[in-house]
Amino acid sequence: MRLTTRERSWAIGLALFITAYLAYALVLEPAWQRTTDLQRVIPEKLATLQQVHTKAAQVQHLQQQIDLLQQSAANQPTTPLLATVQQAIQHANLTPCLDKMTPTRQPLDAAYALESVSADLNQITLQQLLPLLTHLQTNHHSIRLQSLHLQKTPTKGRWNASLQISRLKLNTP
Repeated sequence: MRLTTRERSWAIGLALFITAYLAYALVLEPAWQRTTDLQRVIPEKLATLQQVHTKAAQVQHLQQQIDLLQQSAANQPTTPLLATVQQAIQHANLTPCLDKMTPTRQPLDAAYALESVSADLNQITLQQLLPLLTHLQTNHHSIRLQSLHLQKTPTKGRWNASLQISRLKLNTP
């Protein structure tokens, strides 16, 4: 079979067209599609990665706080909070002014509980209250003064005080 020059030119042109189309369809179009997909997906993934880094930093910070709390709870004193508050009141010479003290224990979870003591003091001066608060704050038993309510009495310079003192306690089996 002999092809004329014109048919040969058409065959070569058709072969070049088919080759070019196959190159476009099999190589260039998928590469172009992949590039546009990556340009769309990469910013999303970078934003997600930034969120993961932020969450990881928060988790690490929380883990450090948990470790500090566990270390603090492991080093906690064996003296009950009620006895510690009674000692502080005696140290400040406020035993005669003590009206009542009420201990409570609120479980937080299986490992921890919140120990609290409510103390009501009557007819005290602010100068008498200051040594008690100082003693409680400088105490190394992780004690926290949750609330302090003062009510003025009819006697000049005298106050009724209600204190709420607490600390985190590790439940021991």
